[in-house]
Amino acid sequence: LPIYADNVQDKVNKGRQLRGEQVPTSKLTRAQVDEIRARYAAGGVQQKELGAQYGVSQSSVSVIVNKRIWND
Repeated sequence: LPIYADNVQDKVNKGRQLRGEQVPTSKLTRAQVDEIRARYAAGGVQQKELGAQYGVSQSSVSVIVNKRIWND
């Protein structure tokens, strides 16, 4: 595993790590992520509701609004 971890770190350092919309399995665009954050910050809408509207889970919305993913 240490070699694998080194290889992963190397690709991140060299900018070869896919991120955001580049990831083939990504369900959201950068614009949608920004909309989710703005709508949640404005209040009046729950994470579960946002998830249903954008086709992702509540937990996905949670990590988006808390900037654990899509944080660049």
